[in-house]
Amino acid sequence: MGNDLSKLQKNAHSTSSLNSWRSRKSTTASGGSTANVARIPKQKQKPPKKNVPVKNTQSFTEYELRKKKPRNSEWKEEKKSTPLHMPLKAILDGNFKSPVHNRLMAGGMVLDVGTGPALWGMDVAKEYERSHVIGVDINDSFINVGAKIIGRPSNFTFEKVNIFEPMPFPDGYFDLTFSRMMVMSIPRHKWPSVLSELVRVTKPGGFIELVEINFQSFEPGPIHHIISEQTSTAMTKRANLDPDVATTLFHKLSAYSDLLFVNSDHVPLPVGWDGVIGDALVEVVTNFFQSLADLGVMDATGITQAEFPQMVHEATFVEGPLYQTYYNLHWAFAQKSMFCGRIS
Repeated sequence: MGNDLSKLQKNAHSTSSLNSWRSRKSTTASGGSTANVARIPKQKQKPPKKNVPVKNTQSFTEYELRKKKPRNSEWKEEKKSTPLHMPLKAILDGNFKSPVHNRLMAGGMVLDVGTGPALWGMDVAKEYERSHVIGVDINDSFINVGAKIIGRPSNFTFEKVNIFEPMPFPDGYFDLTFSRMMVMSIPRHKWPSVLSELVRVTKPGGFIELVEINFQSFEPGPIHHIISEQTSTAMTKRANLDPDVATTLFHKLSAYSDLLFVNSDHVPLPVGWDGVIGDALVEVVTNFFQSLADLGVMDATGITQAEFPQMVHEATFVEGPLYQTYYNLHWAFAQKSMFCGRIS
């Protein structure tokens, strides 16, 4: 009963805020006075809440996490063409968190799952010339986009693969199996079978790594709150997606008895503030919301197609810096046992 009441209260709040926004837009568009329109109060500038690791198990004896300065000058010039890859690389201080640097420098195999334009895979291939990176995706229409932006190295290969079916690779083939930003591609009920396949193709002693954004906004303004809440509900009900999958990465990897030393953590992603990274992430969040509209997910929110772009612009470009809105980027990695048996 309590949960039902809470849902009703949230829906009522969202509806009230949406009607208030419509009324304000209507008043402004008709040339009426805006003197009595409620202004968004400016909050004190403050950093995101300190993030605490979900949980870490045993640490590695030879932990290879490399600390790099964000390559702001490198990706700032390309951010219009690469609104996602370079900001995430900068904020994570590299392309991955798994301790495989030495292994890839010597020469190894890397799998980029759901590669899209393959910016991550091509970037890794360029950095580790002795290794070979294979990018897989069901859609091959974006691969040339990535090649034009970052340049396609000879040690990168693309294969058209449906990750919901067994992949055409032998057991224990890759030193690093990597997946990033698949929340919009994998239905909730498909995650177990996809992860089982990723574990299968990872070498004993190799690593599997997952990176996802949790689409729960923190410190949102009123319009951003409406969009965030409504899209989260629509993703679940209309598309059978899991908007909170990022918060479960540690538990998903921990469910496999063949995976050891599961590590996880998260970092804040500022929307429109905190320098060039925040500026770039405005585009990331905007593109994410637009992708929902393109999928028809917004049909269930009560927000019209005409209203949506205006609300997204106000939520990201106006409210983001004003309220210092942020999202959390979660990552988790684990090492496959040298004595692995059947996946549990």
